[in-house]
Amino acid sequence: ASTFPAGSQSPWSVCTGDFDGDGRDDVAAADRFNEWICVLIADEDGSLGEGTLYPAGTYTVDLCACDVDADGALDLVTADAHSGTVTVLPGEGGGTFGAGIVHAIGGEPTAVIAADLDGDGVIDIAVADPASGAIVFLRGTGGGDLAPPVRYAAAGAPVALFAADLDGDGDAEIAAVGGEDGILSILENLTGGG
Repeated sequence: ASTFPAGSQSPWSVCTGDFDGDGRDDVAAADRFNEWICVLIADEDGSLGEGTLYPAGTYTVDLCACDVDADGALDLVTADAHSGTVTVLPGEGGGTFGAGIVHAIGGEPTAVIAADLDGDGVIDIAVADPASGAIVFLRGTGGGDLAPPVRYAAAGAPVALFAADLDGDGDAEIAAVGGEDGILSILENLTGGG
């Protein structure tokens, strides 16, 4: 096994994506204690280069890569548990990221996913908030903007999310698992309404 410094003492979550557009997957790791994301760009030989740090929210426990602003470059989206925020770090191409755009959602977000969750062709964000027993939906409005958060009650205290077309109708549903409660909730037909 190979090891690479992730720029911190407490990396908590990891995602991959082609951040620099060279056809190779790169790696991003969230640091829950030091409030940053460490991005490691893949070299031609398959190893990872030295990490670059980007500020994120307080106690970042999850992240995902997606093209929120539809500009062709992957962005990073974080769930920041202690600051009650979602942070979007816009990809600038070439493997670099701009200053984080913070979206206050309240609660204690612990997991984040990105997908077209309302069927309009635009990437949306969903976050698990076990503190309020909800899944928080931030609808993508195009051009990188996200609509104000809308909360959907979920059974138990959701701590992990997944999006997929679970019923074969062509639309993505959200599956959320609820921590110690052992409950799986399925949300479908999200439209941004309450």
